[in-house]
Amino acid sequence: MRIICWAGALTVSYYLYKQQLGAIPFFLFSIYFFLLARKELRDRPNKELAAKKKLLKEKLQATKR
Repeated sequence: MRIICWAGALTVSYYLYKQQLGAIPFFLFSIYFFLLARKELRDRPNKELAAKKKLLKEKLQATKR
């Protein structure tokens, strides 16, 4: 999905570059990178929580032995 989005954004920005509308691709890429950063920041707590759960599960299994 991300590759398709990148290809589409690249196509649009190339078209806008050819039409000499340079500020529009910058604006589009700014929005794209903002949304990407937002998604990464939202996923980070889930990754940390999963790592903590895994560590606790390993400790629990170690105490059962």
